Amino acid sequence: MQNVIHGVMEAEKEARRILQDARTEAERLIGAARQQAKANEDQARINVRRTADTLIKNSVEAAENEKAAQLVRAVSEMESGIRIDDSVRRCAVNAVVECVVGKGRSG
Repeated sequence: MQNVIHGVMEAEKEARRILQDARTEAERLIGAARQQAKANEDQARINVRRTADTLIKNSVEAAENEKAAQLVRAVSEMESGIRIDDSVRRCAVNAVVECVVGKGRSG
């Protein structure tokens, strides 16, 4: 009978050791999983920042290109909208000639 009791006690002792080993291993695995999750999170943040930086850069370039195109269109529209009739053109030419000739005489 003592052998049976001793056997049961040894079995319980072995079961406690196995249970403790299992807990220790579970804690180790959980720690490793947490570390891996943290590394994955950090890498995801880096990737998101890179993507955001690229999107911002592309958006700024597109906006600058659109602004330049709008300026070209505005200048073209202004140039095509300016009409000088002959009398205004003659007055402008005469004014320029007077300035040039006048400066040439006094200088």
